[in-house]
Amino acid sequence: MTSHTADRTVFYIAVLFAFSFFLTVCKGQDRCQGLENELRRLPGEVKTSCIVEYQRCERGLWRNARCEAGVIDFSLKYCTPFNTSCPATARLAELRAQGTIERKKREAFTEMYISKAETRASRYKRQTTVDCAYSYTCPSDLTMLTIYPDWTQCEKYIVCLAGELIRTTCKPDYNYYNPSRLSCEEYASRTNICVWRGRTLDA
Repeated sequence: MTSHTADRTVFYIAVLFAFSFFLTVCKGQDRCQGLENELRRLPGEVKTSCIVEYQRCERGLWRNARCEAGVIDFSLKYCTPFNTSCPATARLAELRAQGTIERKKREAFTEMYISKAETRASRYKRQTTVDCAYSYTCPSDLTMLTIYPDWTQCEKYIVCLAGELIRTTCKPDYNYYNPSRLSCEEYASRTNICVWRGRTLDA
């Protein structure tokens, strides 16, 4: 076998391997060409009117998303508030538990800085963090579950619950909180003003 023939054989093997890999990757992706921004239930989801997790077609693929302050309305293609038919009982219990954790974190955080002499830089960093995270309106008589984006970390958001601000994080596999949709999403959607603010989007 000549050197030229051997090189050609190696080339063909490499091409076949790359093509096989491409088919494997594509097969594992759930495509939705021509259905941009359409919604659907998660595969295997029990049919009910109180759906929190769903999928949205974004740039040719079905992407998982999760309403954080209500349920998905498939006709409006938007998360709508909890109501008497779809109560927020389980979600509120989850948030109250998260609030207890966050409160303990804040107390420990404050105690740590009180118990030692602060440098000018660390004091400024602490004050900036607290101001940015908790300078939101949160009246104790607010009846609707209200969410604010955490502009410093786009995988987090801040909930107003009975006068208390609770900073929480999107669940695993839901990497970005999208303020435009009140959803945590696995994909950095172009509608996500937290992720894309100040950036120029590709056409």
